[in-house]
Amino acid sequence: MERRNVDHVALTPAAVLAVETKFRDAGGARLSEQHERDLDQALRRARSIGSLPRSVDFNQDVPVRPVLILWGGGAPEIEGGWRNERGVDVVRNQDGVTLAPRYAHGDLRAEQLHEIAEKLLDYQARRDSYSH
Repeated sequence: MERRNVDHVALTPAAVLAVETKFRDAGGARLSEQHERDLDQALRRARSIGSLPRSVDFNQDVPVRPVLILWGGGAPEIEGGWRNERGVDVVRNQDGVTLAPRYAHGDLRAEQLHEIAEKLLDYQARRDSYSH
């Protein structure tokens, strides 16, 4: 979803995940102001993906959840592997598997997920064709 500036989109039975990834240098300090900006960005990206159903003529209410993955030597330890901050699931890259069960079960069926994937890929292909 590069035109919407989202790092990754993941489809799960519970929700569509708008995933932002941020590198943390081992020598750098975790700046709280930067972290707040990263949380804001993750929320904006999720809203952007959440508006896509109208753009791709998908007439279902699809939950979209923001996820912020922190990686690199300076990524903080997160007790329990992940935490929710201001509505954003924050996870350290190496601990991402601990977040997976949260989204493993939900109301989205396999055929719905397949349809969502097709429409998102078609949307991106149309956007790409306009830029060439």
